[in-house]
Amino acid sequence: MVEPSVKERFQNAKAALEALPDHPMRLPDARLSQSSLQFVVTRIGEVLTQTVTISNLVPETQLQGEWKIAPHPHDPVGAHPWIMVNPSDFEGNHKDCQILVHSDRLMPNKTYDRKLLLHTNTAAQTFTLNLQVRTVQAPLRIRSATLLPLVVLNSFAIATTWLTSSIALVTGSVALAASTLISSTVIFSTAAGVAIGCEVAAWMLSVAGASSGASAGVIGGVIMGILTVAIALTQTIAVPGTAMLAGVAIGFVGGIILGGATGVVVEHFVNRRINPEAAMVISLLTTAFGASLGLGFTFGFSTLLVILALVGTGLPLGGLLVYSLMQRVRTFNEQKRSQQHLIRP
Repeated sequence: MVEPSVKERFQNAKAALEALPDHPMRLPDARLSQSSLQFVVTRIGEVLTQTVTISNLVPETQLQGEWKIAPHPHDPVGAHPWIMVNPSDFEGNHKDCQILVHSDRLMPNKTYDRKLLLHTNTAAQTFTLNLQVRTVQAPLRIRSATLLPLVVLNSFAIATTWLTSSIALVTGSVALAASTLISSTVIFSTAAGVAIGCEVAAWMLSVAGASSGASAGVIGGVIMGILTVAIALTQTIAVPGTAMLAGVAIGFVGGIILGGATGVVVEHFVNRRINPEAAMVISLLTTAFGASLGLGFTFGFSTLLVILALVGTGLPLGGLLVYSLMQRVRTFNEQKRSQQHLIRP
């Protein structure tokens, strides 16, 4: 009624009253379930998601909103490369919005702070959601077996084999005074005992939930079983008796120790995300090489069988270790080069 333009004025108070809405004019009032979000990236390339709920507390009004990511000097211009909001705009009085963080372009061991802006049709109009992303130290994409567990396993295999073979040698020497046949029986029965001990160790690891370690124990037992058969085919074995029982007992204890130690190391590597097959091969070769050294300390390193065992296990083990080291260096260099294209905090 007081508009400067005569044409836009109401003719009278009654017409102005009729133009008023049935209820007072009000604006929505938005509330966010969280004022800040924290993300922790545990592995390279991980996509993390959290949900924010937006509610309107004013009845008979309709909330509208649109998400924007506040510009940052270290982020490329245009579509944001590592933060997404789904949905980016909405209309409704109760809405769940997913905040997604793509970590493949983030630097390891850094903390990123960004802001999300929610533009609404409320009186406050814009709400700020603080977002913090923390990345951990990046592991190598291709994990390689560390040297310490292999050194411990090798030392364990040397000591166990030396002790087992020494006891068997003493038993065989005593038996040799009576019969060469009984001496061959001790060697055969000790190998058979090791095979049985490895299988028992595999069963114990399986019961403990170490499936990869149990598989290594089974493979070790099978290998020793093949060697036992080879001894039986090339040597004359006496009928079961005290000498055979003594050999089986000695080998059984040694087999449990070697099979269990090998399985534990394999399981350790698998838990570090090393390929299970690679973990079993390198652990079994380490045990076999240590056992060959233990036999060398007992029977002498000039013995032909000991030389063949050392060469047959040492060369593949050395090759795997060198290859593993080269893989580690190559992957480290690749990660260094890729960091040049990563987004700074």
